[in-house]
Amino acid sequence: MGQKSTIKTIVVLGMHRSGTSMLGSILHNMGVKMGSSKDVEKNEFDNILGFFENYEVAIHNDELLDLMGGAWDKSPQKDLAELDKDKLNELKRQAKDILDKLYKQGNVVGIKEPRMSILLDYWEEFLQNPQYIFIFRNPLDVAKSLEKRNGFEIDKGLSLWTEYNERTLKFLKDKEYLMLRYEDLLSDPATFTAEIFKFLQMEFDDKKLQISTKEVESAIQHHQTKDGDFLNDKNARLSAKEVFKTMLDLYNKQNKTRKVKKIQIAVDKDLMIKHSRAKLIKMEGLIGRYRGNLKETIAKVDELEETVKEQNKVVDNVNRRNEKANSRIRLLEGQLLRIRTSFPYKFYRFYRRIIK
Repeated sequence: MGQKSTIKTIVVLGMHRSGTSMLGSILHNMGVKMGSSKDVEKNEFDNILGFFENYEVAIHNDELLDLMGGAWDKSPQKDLAELDKDKLNELKRQAKDILDKLYKQGNVVGIKEPRMSILLDYWEEFLQNPQYIFIFRNPLDVAKSLEKRNGFEIDKGLSLWTEYNERTLKFLKDKEYLMLRYEDLLSDPATFTAEIFKFLQMEFDDKKLQISTKEVESAIQHHQTKDGDFLNDKNARLSAKEVFKTMLDLYNKQNKTRKVKKIQIAVDKDLMIKHSRAKLIKMEGLIGRYRGNLKETIAKVDELEETVKEQNKVVDNVNRRNEKANSRIRLLEGQLLRIRTSFPYKFYRFYRRIIK
């Protein structure tokens, strides 16, 4: 019998815009290997914390969803069993290679990629000792966030939220997992990060909790819908409300079972200052990058404007030549008309008819 693997795979599950990146940052600060430095460091203004997303996994998921006739924002039209076996086997070989590369980084690794939530049946066979952490957020807030970022209509956002979370719940039905709520993790990071430590059976103290939650303090919740307001909204998608109600019941039952209690930690001011400085450097780097991109964009715009000016000059020259040509044509047409209406021309035509 082969030796049991000591590797532990922390799988972050949840719909886009639901706090998966925030959870990824906590796991990263806990010491979980969330991918390459490039994966961890990548961030944008719509996600200052960073994405903590394995981009090889993301690209692979896009390829798989495309083969299934879907996308991250479109339901797959085919099941795995309906796919071409050769193409599917090749994708599976690539998936194993991606995870083998990740497992070389350490014994406790994490995967955060929202598309995993709708492709769990595919990935399960490749995951070594998986431990699932499922984070969810008020569906209307997710829909509003998608509306702002992607221009989606609210109902489409609710539909996507419903599909992602329904598929996740179905997969996790008979499995052990930790359920977190975005709003609670944001408002009380110490208490719920402690629950993550406990679930993963990792030791912690006040300092570890402060280090793990340092990024959460600066996170901003742009949309804050009350649960009752969404559940009582007669115009909201019924399926989303039903799934949300189920998730709230599961979440409250879990917290009661786990006896979740609020934690107060002693804050290390020096550590807080150090983090604030690091955060400022990260922000300055991000601003510098965008300024560089802006300068490059402005230079390209200026170049294009000069090209347009030159092309306009060419067009003007062509138009002037056309106008001259048109004037010449009108002059010739006038001369031709005078000839045709002159007596000599009429006499010539009369003479030609007589001769014939």
